[in-house]
Amino acid sequence: RFFKRYTLIKLLVRNRSIKNIYFLNDNNGVEDANNLLKTNKLISISDPVEEFDPSIITELRTVYQIPTDHKIFLHYGSMDYRKGSLLILQALLDINDQLYNNVTLIYAGKSNKQQLNQDIVNWINELSKKGLNIVFINDYIDKSLTQSLFTVADYCLCPYSSTEASSGCVGLSIASNTIIIGPEEGLLGEIIKESGIGIVIQDIDTMKLTKLFIE
Repeated sequence: RFFKRYTLIKLLVRNRSIKNIYFLNDNNGVEDANNLLKTNKLISISDPVEEFDPSIITELRTVYQIPTDHKIFLHYGSMDYRKGSLLILQALLDINDQLYNNVTLIYAGKSNKQQLNQDIVNWINELSKKGLNIVFINDYIDKSLTQSLFTVADYCLCPYSSTEASSGCVGLSIASNTIIIGPEEGLLGEIIKESGIGIVIQDIDTMKLTKLFIE
């Protein structure tokens, strides 16, 4: 995979009609690649996250009747296997019911994979029956709701298996000062660690995520 990407970037750099090649949130990788290829065509740019606008933010604890003593865990965006959308639910299913007392889970977003979306619905129903307080927004999330979600959340769950690219969730978490829970590896792990407000997990799996929820 690295060789294929290196070869592609090398060909792009050699193309005289291409002035610059932009990469998102990868300062170290861009610097290394420029040195390796003896060029300055590669440029790192920051995640284009808009500043939060207080005038469009709604107090979601009131809207969704979330108790004031609850810690809120948010999983946001287009649901996918590689984003750990089922991994999170499996980890919570493995927890003793008593530990649900002070936790609210918000799942905000929809999968374009029909089977995955149905599995998420089924598992969320199962967790609700066990007593976990869940807010499930199975729909497109607009700007106002997005900013409201990240404002109210204590933690943003990003247990991605694909770590080689950045994530909009991470940018939104940094902008809202929401603690990010994600992988230690790759560019994603590097960004989370550099943010200073993240919890990283090496080789994330269900057991490690369950342990984190318990602690």
